[in-house]
Amino acid sequence: MWWPPLGTALGPAHISTIKKSAGEVILLFDGDRAGREAAMSIVGRFLWDPDLSFRAIWLPDGEDPDTWVQREGRSGVERALEEALPMGDFVLDWLESSVARATPDPGAKAALASDFLAMVRAFPDLEVQDRLLQKGAVLLGTMKDLLAHSLLSGAEAAREARKEKAAESEGNALGNRALAVRNHLVELLRMWVDGESPHPREVLKREDYAFVEDATLAAILDDLWAQPDPGPESDASGRFHDLLRRDPPLMKLWYELPSDPASRQERLEDIRQAAWRMSRKTRRKFGTDGTGQSRSVHS
Repeated sequence: MWWPPLGTALGPAHISTIKKSAGEVILLFDGDRAGREAAMSIVGRFLWDPDLSFRAIWLPDGEDPDTWVQREGRSGVERALEEALPMGDFVLDWLESSVARATPDPGAKAALASDFLAMVRAFPDLEVQDRLLQKGAVLLGTMKDLLAHSLLSGAEAAREARKEKAAESEGNALGNRALAVRNHLVELLRMWVDGESPHPREVLKREDYAFVEDATLAAILDDLWAQPDPGPESDASGRFHDLLRRDPPLMKLWYELPSDPASRQERLEDIRQAAWRMSRKTRRKFGTDGTGQSRSVHS
């Protein structure tokens, strides 16, 4: 049995290592809002992996892993791990206990429903989503169709908000442009290592990122494109993690940015368009063709 890093510190390199020796991951989450956000992040980033199953435990309110382990002792921790719930049941268990503690205020129930839908939205399996909506509607005292409508509306709103934030970042000062570039690279890098098709290498070229001026980021891109396609026994995720560590702000964003709920084709098109827009801004800024050569102007 493996004891992986806690919370959003769980990354692709850890998952790759775990898969070599285990088929199951048991996660511990704080019972507060930060814990719920960590759970949503993990669900959205890793539940698609067919080679791993996930179960989870909510820590008691006010407990952190260290105090919990000290209080429960070895036997108590082992018992809790044996009773850890599959992720779908884990979400429903959280909802049931939260409803029981909620105040009669309608706003409190609305907030619970919003948090519940955010978790449901992170599950990639539509059948699992349907089961969660059906049972969640009973716990929340509402209609499943209303929850389903809110789920679909929320996914579209989340996608539009991401696009607006990206567009706003690109239009701001140079300091914010550096953040926008890293946000864009995080999305590219996530798709680079997720094992799905088509691979970004099939759609984009290294030259598409000539707009990246930061020397560290440019070197990361150089090494990324220089790496061979990973074979089944390669340590690609370990090398990838080494690349991320070269730029701490990039690595921080890797763990903090929420996953994009759009389809793979939409995400690829989004990063292709974003690369084109940033390249165009660079050409306008320097009056070049993107390679450092001055543009010719004909009268």
